[in-house]
Amino acid sequence: MELEPLLGVPTSRAAARQWLGQRLVVPSDDVVVLHASGARSLAELEPAADRVRDVVADCVLWSWPSAYLAQLARILEASERDGWQRLLFLEPTAGLGWRDHIQRRNAGFWHRRYGHDFRRDIPAELRSHGLTVTTTVRFREGPVRHYVVGEARHYGHMGRPGPDSVTE
Repeated sequence: MELEPLLGVPTSRAAARQWLGQRLVVPSDDVVVLHASGARSLAELEPAADRVRDVVADCVLWSWPSAYLAQLARILEASERDGWQRLLFLEPTAGLGWRDHIQRRNAGFWHRRYGHDFRRDIPAELRSHGLTVTTTVRFREGPVRHYVVGEARHYGHMGRPGPDSVTE
């Protein structure tokens, strides 16, 4: 499964969730769905991480503290399977210009009405914790609600010296 179907830019969360749901149609041990309770999700993921292929987050990472995102990145790093394991995510994100101004000015409304915090940039946070965000597709639902759907992976070779490098 790749992101190509989404490169036509989805117009709704429903389209993005359908893409995420393709991984969940057939229950299997190689897919873990993250829950809003980050501690519960991480406790379920850690012992199964070596056999997990896809970790799916549907509008939950924005509610996790940054420390949980860092722990998620460490779990993915520790269970690296040659770049095969990936995090698939759909998360709210900030808009630009006047849309961003409306989101920030009415943060309480957005949280009460839709349960989202548009002020966080989840792809940037994932990058800051060592994951490589390989693909993101941003889309808008309505005039002010913005989302990003994408995938992130941990590539162990990115930080390792190559075979030709000399170590003392």
